[in-house]
Amino acid sequence: MKKSTDLKLKKIGFKLARIDQQLVCLMARRINLSRKVADAKNQTGDPIYRASAERARLRRISKWATEQGINPEFARTLLYSIIGESCKQQMIHLQTRNMH
Repeated sequence: MKKSTDLKLKKIGFKLARIDQQLVCLMARRINLSRKVADAKNQTGDPIYRASAERARLRRISKWATEQGINPEFARTLLYSIIGESCKQQMIHLQTRNMH
């Protein structure tokens, strides 16, 4: 019985690792899009941080999380951190681009 359980856990562990890797790939794609957003904002003169856009995204993720049976506060917390990193990366992108 122990070997069977160990094999199941190992299989589940591999699946979790694959999903974790996909999450990192998704975050990288999002950061790359954020850099494109920074370029567009730079052309239009829009600020990096836009409170109304952030609030709208957080509302949407709460709704989607609830629909999937995920704690909406957990989802909001994750997205809030991701948005913060995206804003930071936009600023870094604009600063380093303007230095060259």
